[in-house]
Amino acid sequence: MVVVAGMLLRPVFPTGLPFGRDGQVVLMLIFALAFGLTHLAAAFWEKSGDWAILGFAPASWHPLRLGLALGAGLTTALGSAVVLRLMGAARLQDMPAGNWGRFAADVLVLVALATLVEALAFRGYLHGVIERNYGSWWAVGIGSVLFTLGHTWGRIGSPMNLVAILALGCVLGAVRVRSEGFAAAWMAHLGLAWAQGALLHSGQAGLDFGDVPGYRLVLGAPRLLSGAGWGIDGGLLAGVLFVVAAGFLMRGVPLKPPPLARP
Repeated sequence: MVVVAGMLLRPVFPTGLPFGRDGQVVLMLIFALAFGLTHLAAAFWEKSGDWAILGFAPASWHPLRLGLALGAGLTTALGSAVVLRLMGAARLQDMPAGNWGRFAADVLVLVALATLVEALAFRGYLHGVIERNYGSWWAVGIGSVLFTLGHTWGRIGSPMNLVAILALGCVLGAVRVRSEGFAAAWMAHLGLAWAQGALLHSGQAGLDFGDVPGYRLVLGAPRLLSGAGWGIDGGLLAGVLFVVAAGFLMRGVPLKPPPLARP
């Protein structure tokens, strides 16, 4: 259905809203609208007024939480880049000059939609239902596995890439548990992805940012450590950081869900 809709909308937005690269933005916009409508339908299905199970708990939209999550994503990407440079696993390469502001805005549009789709798909209503019935640990685990499988669509990664993405799914799921909503997890993922594309120009698997202006961070050997060929978030260094962060966030979370309140 999504592919058919994309084909129908392609003549309407021939450049891909606001730039081409095979209509990536259009495709992500369709996915985002589809998951948004799914959550709206779930709200009517629940009929309980429980916004937390949908991932829309009011407390989860607190500006401080969202800002901290966004900053954590940015810091993880930039900090990993510094460490990789010091270890000789990454280098800066000069590129032709270009309009950085336009490039950064284009990357923001694309990664904001892509990470929103993943947040709704894996840390929205699905996470809430699993968490209510089986507990937070099951919700994080199942969501992370599905998140990893989703990242294999149309791309081939190494076992290390997939393990690192699984760890990323775990930490984003843990953020969902702690914040009681998908928004903070979305911001954390957005910060990580935008920093890789707009600030480091190192690229990210599955997304085409086009020609980068001025410079780019080239990830090199050892590929196991740097995530070369996939992105910083697919390397051992980032994977270890994700595991540590997930463990910290999930500390004290009970293995079993509390019993449902009787009416």
